[in-house]
Amino acid sequence: MNAERSIRIGQELREWMASRGLTEAELARELSNNTEGVRVSQSWISRICTGEFKRLSGKTAEVLRYANIRIHLSSDVDEEGGKILAAAVDDAWDGSLQSARALAGLLRGAAALARAARR
Repeated sequence: MNAERSIRIGQELREWMASRGLTEAELARELSNNTEGVRVSQSWISRICTGEFKRLSGKTAEVLRYANIRIHLSSDVDEEGGKILAAAVDDAWDGSLQSARALAGLLRGAAALARAARR
């Protein structure tokens, strides 16, 4: 991963935290309390926010997933898979914020189950 991408991801995380009024320490606590198996410190969050990482370790990826920050490089994304998912979202989403939150929760739950199955 190049430094420019790491810095951009860090900026996205800072913006996400600011929009929720979270400090680095609060996010670290929230992740540690609400995400099974993820234990991060304030200093780890700080490293991500400043773009001081060279690869997406499991812990960093979990932090970014929690903040709903897309971490896939465009070359990692299967274009046909993206079309399939986009069509499914179009079919299922009624356009409301409530429905979006519900669908996002279902997708994150399914992703967590898939990750657990791979372990």
